[in-house]
Amino acid sequence: MNNKIHGVIPEYFVGLPLISLELDSNNFTGTIPVRLWSSSTLIEFSASDNQLEGSLPAEIGNAMSLQVVVLSNNYITGKIPDQIGKLQSLSVLNLNSNYLEGNIPAAIGNCTELGSLDLGSNWLNGSIPEEIVGLPQLLCLILSHNNLSGHIPWKNSKYFQQDSVIPASSFLQHIGVYDLSFNQLTGSIPEVLGDCSVLTYILLNGNSLSGEIPGSLSRLSNLTTLDLTGNLFSGNIPFEIGDAVKLQGLYLGDNRFTDLTGNLFSGNIPFEIGDAVKLQGLYLGDNRFTGQIPETLGKLNGLVKLNLSSNMLSGPVPIGLSKLYGLTHLDLSSNMLTAELPVELLRMVNLVGLYAQHNRLSGHIDRLFGKLDSWRLQIANLSCNSFTGTLPSSLGNMSYLTVLDLHRNSFTGLIQYLDISENSFDGQIPPELCAPTSLYYLNLAENELNGPVPRNGLCLKINKSSLASNKNLCGRVLDVKCSPNNFRAQKKLPLTNIWGLVSVSIGTILIILTVIIVLRIWLARCGRDGKRPNNILSESSKPNSSDQNLYLLTGISSRSKEPLSINIAMFQQPLLKLTPAEILESTNNFCKANIIGDGGFGTVYKATLPDGRTVAVKKLSQAKAQGPREFLAEMETLGKVKHRNLVSLLGYCSYANEKVLVNEYMPNDSLDSWLRNRAGGPVALDWARRFWIIVGSARGLAFLHHGFIPHIIH
Repeated sequence: MNNKIHGVIPEYFVGLPLISLELDSNNFTGTIPVRLWSSSTLIEFSASDNQLEGSLPAEIGNAMSLQVVVLSNNYITGKIPDQIGKLQSLSVLNLNSNYLEGNIPAAIGNCTELGSLDLGSNWLNGSIPEEIVGLPQLLCLILSHNNLSGHIPWKNSKYFQQDSVIPASSFLQHIGVYDLSFNQLTGSIPEVLGDCSVLTYILLNGNSLSGEIPGSLSRLSNLTTLDLTGNLFSGNIPFEIGDAVKLQGLYLGDNRFTDLTGNLFSGNIPFEIGDAVKLQGLYLGDNRFTGQIPETLGKLNGLVKLNLSSNMLSGPVPIGLSKLYGLTHLDLSSNMLTAELPVELLRMVNLVGLYAQHNRLSGHIDRLFGKLDSWRLQIANLSCNSFTGTLPSSLGNMSYLTVLDLHRNSFTGLIQYLDISENSFDGQIPPELCAPTSLYYLNLAENELNGPVPRNGLCLKINKSSLASNKNLCGRVLDVKCSPNNFRAQKKLPLTNIWGLVSVSIGTILIILTVIIVLRIWLARCGRDGKRPNNILSESSKPNSSDQNLYLLTGISSRSKEPLSINIAMFQQPLLKLTPAEILESTNNFCKANIIGDGGFGTVYKATLPDGRTVAVKKLSQAKAQGPREFLAEMETLGKVKHRNLVSLLGYCSYANEKVLVNEYMPNDSLDSWLRNRAGGPVALDWARRFWIIVGSARGLAFLHHGFIPHIIH
């Protein structure tokens, strides 16, 4: 297995007394030999992650000794034959990620030894047969990403109740998974699901299920993840859910409530939910919860994200929330909360995102932002409230802060810090912008400003780096002399001097013709010498005279003297914070077929996010010891690094000891494969193309070392 063998599966395998045949992760094509299913000795047949096609023949029922069949990630089509029910010794059946269609045969219910059934990511339709529910040994059921409809079977059986006996099979990897997500299922969740003590994951998201959440789910002592997002659930959240002591992920958001009588999740948030002490994510947004936020939420010591947004919660923010020392994101926005934000929130040393906009909060924020020795807040949105007083000067010491939104409040006082760099502002700098005597820092770099720098106020002593990378700025502070035209506003040229216009036009035409002739000569010479670069590098990756980040030739960054930048107004997209369930779904449970790279720091998988974007997901090796606080700080810093020669970090996921990075996907393979001329790799590169790669790499490294604040040594 995993040898990159190609071609068809040889017919001579049929004549061998094979017990186990494992052909995973190769490049086999064609169909599976029909005679292979007539083997009387074959116990395990695994050929996942290949390019096999054709359909499963009725002869599959002749392989009576088969215990394991794994054919995931192929191109198998057609229907699942009823004859598969003859395999009464079968314990593992994995046909995930193929093109199977039709109904799930009820005959699978005859496979009484079946412990794992994975038919996910196909085109199956119809209802889920009740016979599957009756399988006594079943420990893993994955039917996600199909077109299944109807109800979840209610049959009361021994389903998922084998708490003490687990089959010994290396192929049974997802014990306790109940995944029916992304189908067209309707109806409610069966109460009997609460008797399935083995269950660790219940994934019912992306269906049209309705009704209330059954309280019986609280009896699932091993349950770690419950995902019910994207359904039509209504009513109250059962208070018994707090009895599920191992619950780490509870996802209830994005339920499409269409009944106009208002049957949303309503009432108070049950205080018993504080007993689920292992909960890591609690998402109760977009409902109609009323009353106050329960103090008992402060008992959820393992909580990382708390979202109570878009409800009708009232009263003060409870001080008990400050006990959530591991919390990274707190979203209380769009409620009716009152009083001041408690200063005790400063104890939440891992908090990076605070969202409290659109409430009725009041008072001063100087106490909250006055002592910032341990706070690493990066995003703070307190807009649309009734805060008063002045902005504390300590805000200027928040070196991690990237977004601060305070609009529509009643603050008074003076502005001391203004950073509007890296935008697209154009025109001249208004003198009024430099006039306020309270302003001690102004950064206008990397815009499209032009004309003279005003000679008043702060602009008389502004740092050159704060004006860098603009269009045609001039003035004494830049040591660039302004022409008389720079001091006049642009006016329409009077048509009084026709000969002058003609002269200008003729001169312009001659210049253009000269440039064209020189360009043609250069292209012709490049063509003769064979040095013309091809499409391996985009035009945007080649150096040009207007590049803002070209440090290769100078060796010195234009921002080397720039003061520590807080970047309060960077206006960039925040990093994606993905859940473990989203990561597993996007990578097909870290399927080997999705691997696109492997190195000392981890394995890289090709993944598709729920919004359709293709990304590269790197699962870091656990050899890199790093605490959660350091990891989050590093990710949020790397997320701000944006450069055309650097792969962008789009998001991350930190779950227990697992750490995952989500990067921009590069479809043209890795740089390593282009440079090393490996067998089966891309075409060989000449030295002209390698030169452009060297230039691009140097520009990216120079930006990390000199152009980004804080400097990053690669």
